[in-house]
Amino acid sequence: MTDIGIYEIINTLNGDRYIGSSKELTNREKTHFRNLKKDNHPNRFLQSAFNKYGSEYFEFNILENCEESKLLILEQWYLDNTPYKYNLKSQAIGGGFDNIKLRSLTDEEVVEVFRLRHRGLDIRDIVKAIGSKKSTVNHILNRNTYKSVTIPVEYLKSAKKLSRPFKKRLKCEEVIEIRSLKLSGKTNKYLAELYDINIRTVRKIISKESHPDC
Repeated sequence: MTDIGIYEIINTLNGDRYIGSSKELTNREKTHFRNLKKDNHPNRFLQSAFNKYGSEYFEFNILENCEESKLLILEQWYLDNTPYKYNLKSQAIGGGFDNIKLRSLTDEEVVEVFRLRHRGLDIRDIVKAIGSKKSTVNHILNRNTYKSVTIPVEYLKSAKKLSRPFKKRLKCEEVIEIRSLKLSGKTNKYLAELYDINIRTVRKIISKESHPDC
């Protein structure tokens, strides 16, 4: 079995959890619990809960194994669709995100997006099936990108009925993350792709023209 995938550390008393991804799940489990037992874990929420409830109430579970190329996209899917409490960030940006390049979809994959939507699949399920980002799928369905790809008429009609324009609503903690990442040297384009927003919004956040209270 592959040692690459998505995992959770769950508090068995209340169901609160941390969600993560790793290329070496076995080692990641050992590292987490070694740091927690030494009261030296970088995640203050997880460490605080571990200290409060005790090691016997925390379990490491593998949620899903996957290919390395889909690791961060799948982690983001779980963050978007699974209740969690101990994660410091709502975006899957750790564990080597900078090494994963955002790939272009083939014409066949673009058609597949419409076909799956025609069948009634939810956007999050299409994201998981295609191995792309939520914003990319929404832009495809709204014909904002990949416009040159020929889509069957019946698929287009279904997409028009089911799809709504995608608008990302940022939480204050995400705004703070964006500014922090910008200070660390990340480009506006990188931040726009990472948080599913446009570059203009990134600029407004950085200048505090947008979300000035965060």
